[in-house]
Amino acid sequence: MTSSAPPWHGVIVATALPMQDDLSVDFDAYATHVRWLADNGCHGVAPNGSLGEYPTLTPAERRRVVEVAVEAAPEGFTVMRGVGAYGALESRRCAEEAAEAGAQVLMALPPNSIPANFAEGSSPLSQAIWLYGDDEHQLVELVRHDGGETHIRVIPVARLRQSKEGRISWTDQAWGSGFPLRLFEDPNLAVPDASGRAAWLSAWHSEREWFQTIHRCRYSNGVIGVTEHLLPPSQALPANAGMNPLLQKFELRRRQLVQADFHIFATDHWNFNVRNFNPGGNHGSFLRISTHSVWMMAGPSVPRGRHIREPYDSLNFASTLLACAGKQAPMPDRVVDVKR
Repeated sequence: MTSSAPPWHGVIVATALPMQDDLSVDFDAYATHVRWLADNGCHGVAPNGSLGEYPTLTPAERRRVVEVAVEAAPEGFTVMRGVGAYGALESRRCAEEAAEAGAQVLMALPPNSIPANFAEGSSPLSQAIWLYGDDEHQLVELVRHDGGETHIRVIPVARLRQSKEGRISWTDQAWGSGFPLRLFEDPNLAVPDASGRAAWLSAWHSEREWFQTIHRCRYSNGVIGVTEHLLPPSQALPANAGMNPLLQKFELRRRQLVQADFHIFATDHWNFNVRNFNPGGNHGSFLRISTHSVWMMAGPSVPRGRHIREPYDSLNFASTLLACAGKQAPMPDRVVDVKR
């Protein structure tokens, strides 16, 4: 029996999507929720709208949400899939998937554009960096500054392109192996116990949080290092009150002349240095083997046999040495407690 009512009628619910403790989708609970809405007088559901969890789902999860809604829906109950996306081809793909799943109607809201805030937080983006592996394995790294602290988000995408009008579009991808920096498949990725790898990697984190999580990975300095390497010269060169303004302007111009917009890395062991005396080339890498050193200390204020496994950087090194020598450290929050 076919219903004569138009598919868009009555009460169509923008459904909540139940999640498991590991932040994966609880499809069984979602099916139960759809049936409950139908049993209690609603006329349909609208999965994959423009708000809520939709932007964080993988393409496979979005497709499965619609399939589960259709499977759980009784006869005459509408499933209206949202197909809003950042490009027409992506919207078309979503619409075709909806038709294959059996959805009766579509909801084509205008996409949430990629604004300065990327729809999260209160601070504007300061950088957006594209890491290309191949057409299907690319990353978009977003950087913003909140109250003096840098936060970074990394998004897996495919087929990123720019139109002649300057609009950027891409196809969302699920985290998996083969993306630049090889983070997802690295056995030494230390995500917090309560988080899944994909969920953690896709969220905003401070530089320190990235540092703690990936410092044992093969590309231990990849996320933060890319950000620093492509930092605009005006941000890379700190203000120096004691420097002659003309020399300050000269140094800024010198850095601008070697500022890169695009890098091709043909080998793991490349050189770079953006902050120091030789911008554009010096030493270093994103590899763990090139960025990690063993810090050893001995002296009256250092206990014998103390072994610290938590990662630190050069700012911790200088501040800690000054503190051990009884001097005032200019960055007290960077002093490592070697005595505990």
